[in-house]
Amino acid sequence: MTSQYSLSYHALIVDAASIDDKTPDDALVTIDAAAAFTDHSVGTLRQYRGEGKGPLSFLRSGRIVYRLGDLRAYERARYTASVRGGSLT
Repeated sequence: MTSQYSLSYHALIVDAASIDDKTPDDALVTIDAAAAFTDHSVGTLRQYRGEGKGPLSFLRSGRIVYRLGDLRAYERARYTASVRGGSLT
């Protein structure tokens, strides 16, 4: 069985400040760094995971991790869902 996602062999990102535009989408991010990246608390991300909401996540060696590309997609979706205005009329 093949997955649509490839798992990264990059170092696990533990600090959102180390993420930039050149950081690959397949990089894995800890829940603490994901909380900073999405401006949610760790508790909110845990709650969302339990409810099947929020950004895609999975367990790796017993730790909740996120693919950076999934966090970026989640943020784009939040933006799209909340943006208003822009009309020149």
